[in-house]
Amino acid sequence: MSSSTSSAHFDLSRTGLLVYLPASGSIGDLMLVDRSGSARAVADRRAWHFPRFAPSGSRAAVGIGSGNANTREGDLWSVDIATGVKLRVTSDGSSSRPAWTPDGESLLFSRRAAGRQVLARVAGDGTAPPTTLLDQPGGVFEAGLTADGGTLVWRQDTPGTGTGRDILAMPVDTPSAARPVLQTRFDERGIAVGPVGDWLAYVSNESGRNEVYLRRLAPGSRRWPISRNGGTEPRWTRSGEVFFRKADSVFVARVALGASPTDAPRIAEPTLLFTGRYQMLGFEPTWDAAPDGRTFLMVSTAGDAGPAVMLYANWIERWKRAALGAAR
Repeated sequence: MSSSTSSAHFDLSRTGLLVYLPASGSIGDLMLVDRSGSARAVADRRAWHFPRFAPSGSRAAVGIGSGNANTREGDLWSVDIATGVKLRVTSDGSSSRPAWTPDGESLLFSRRAAGRQVLARVAGDGTAPPTTLLDQPGGVFEAGLTADGGTLVWRQDTPGTGTGRDILAMPVDTPSAARPVLQTRFDERGIAVGPVGDWLAYVSNESGRNEVYLRRLAPGSRRWPISRNGGTEPRWTRSGEVFFRKADSVFVARVALGASPTDAPRIAEPTLLFTGRYQMLGFEPTWDAAPDGRTFLMVSTAGDAGPAVMLYANWIERWKRAALGAAR
C-alpha cells in the first residue's frame, strides 16, 4: 500500500526482515450509503474510483482502474444508480477524477497526455470523443464548474515553485484570464464548488493539519473554517449542507450563504452522521453526496479486518541472490 503522496508503507530491520502492507485497498464494491450509515451495493466489485453523482441524482460517473492503484487511472463509466447498468464513457486507460457539468450533459475529467495531466471534456454518455479543455505545465487534477457554468475551477500541482498544490479559476471561454484563487506555501486541494454563486469549499493544511474551509472565488476573499478538529474530502450539495470526512467518520455542517458579497455565511457546528470503513485518500474526494444530500456513493474496502501485515524473512539475502543472478 502507499499513501496519497505515493509513500510506501514498509519498514526494514538490520537483520533482514521486511514488513509491509500489501496493495489490497484498490478493489471494492460501489456502495450507496444513507445518512444513518445503512448501505447497499450499486455494482459489483471492481477497482472503482472517484464516483460522482449526476445533477439528476439518478446516475453517476465512476472510474474503473486499470491496475495502477496509486494514480487510480483507468476509464470512466456512467452507472445507473437503481440498476447498476454501466455505459463506457472513455477508453484511453488514463482517465480519472470526473466532474459533471451543471446541465448533466458532459463530464470534465483528468487524463494523462504527453507525460502530464490535462483537463478534458467528454459527452456524459460517451457518444462523442473527448477534447482537451486545459493543459497546464503543473498538470490539472481536480476540476469543477460554478453553478452557472461560467467559471472553471481546478487544482494544479506546481512542484518546485514553493507553492505546492494550488487552486486556480478562469472564465470557461477565456483561458488567458486564468488566475490563482489560492496559491500559498501550503497545500490547497479537495475542491467542492458551491451549488450557487461563486463559493468554494476546499482543504488546506495551513493550520498544521487538514481542515475544510469556505470562501468565495474572488482574489483576496476571506475564508471561514467548516471543520473543527480535522477534515478532508468536502462535498457540497443543493441541500445547503457541506459534508466532509475525518478518518472513518462522515460529518455534516449546514451552511447559509449571505445575500450579498459582504455578508458572512452562517456555518453550523459539524455533526457526526455515520462511521464506516470506506476507501479514502484524504487528499481529494473519493466519494460523493447526492444533490439532495440524502445518500452517498462510497467504495467499500476489501474485507473488514483491515490490511494484512506481511513479514518477509531473509529479504537482504534473497535480494543479494537475485541481484547476483541478474548480473550473470
